[in-house]
Amino acid sequence: SYNQTFAESFWFNGCVLVAFAAVFSMIQFILGKERNYRWQPNWAKN
Repeated sequence: SYNQTFAESFWFNGCVLVAFAAVFSMIQFILGKERNYRWQPNWAKN
């Protein structure tokens, strides 16, 4: 039925959005760690 396909597409779009958000936050986290590491003074890297 129409309602069933609408619900399935709604859940599918939700899962895709969550996946994109997770990947984006992971990339931001990795880039942030690298940026903080790069900007630390030499004595703090070890």
